Parts: sequence; C-alpha cells; structure tokens
Amino acid sequence: MQHVRVIPTLLLKDWGIVKTVGFDAETYIGCPINAVRVFNANDVDELILLDILATQEGRTPDPERVTQIADESLMPIAVGGGLRSVASVRQMLACGADKVVLNSAAIEVPELVRDCATHFGSQCVVVSIDARREAEGWQGPDPPWHHHHRTRPPSTGE
Repeated sequence: MQHVRVIPTLLLKDWGIVKTVGFDAETYIGCPINAVRVFNANDVDELILLDILATQEGRTPDPERVTQIADESLMPIAVGGGLRSVASVRQMLACGADKVVLNSAAIEVPELVRDCATHFGSQCVVVSIDARREAEGWQGPDPPWHHHHRTRPPSTGE
C-alpha cells in the first residue's frame, strides 16, 4: 500500500496566513509559526510557503521570516513568491528552504528553471501553475481550465 503524503500550502500575506477563494476574498487564518507547530505535531511530510504579494510588490519573501519558519519546522519546506533569479533562490535555500517554488518567473523567464536546477539540483525546484475553471455561459459539464499569470486571466486567444 502506498503512503499518502500530506503537503499543506500556506498562503502568506504580511506574514500571516490567509485563505483565498478563487484568488480573491482573503481571510486571515493565523500565524505561520503556530501552523508549523501544529504540522510538526501531526507528522506532515512537507510544507509549502507562498508569499502571495512578493511578485506583485517586486520583492522576495522576507529572509528573516523564512529562517524563523525553517528553524521551527521539522519537515522540509518549499518557499515561493517573487523568486526571479538564481541569487534569490540561493538566498531562500540559505535561509533553510529545502525547495523553491517558481510560478510567474517560470512563465516569464523559463531559463530560470533550468539555471536553478543546474546550480542547486532538480530535486529542489518546483514549478507551480495557478489554474481555475472559467465558466462563462453554458460550456457543458466540464468547462475549460485556464492558467492565471499574476492572478490575471490569461491572454491565450480563447
């Protein structure tokens, strides 16, 4: 029997955890350090931290906060948000992240994925894609999925 892996994702905004619905309607949930303690106690396999404002604000996640969370965590962590260069990835790994998550940069600068995998190993590079179903009018029982780059609808010509 295969082991089910539990890998929660924490959406960080101003270093609190938020819950969103459809990339909108943010609700404050709590402190990331407290969440990490709960996940430690429940043997979570990995943890993903995504700073949802970093790309929009042109910055990386706060290195001090990432270090605090990594120091508290007993599980591997992946950090994403605003990582746009090998140097920014190196910084997050130096802060204690085991993996990095590339989203907008993977679309805008696809060679960054290759460069990071070359420098740090492919095991620590995760590419994420924001997607949601777009149901405009009647499209049958299975409306198409679209990626959302920087939380805007895509310009795919569809």
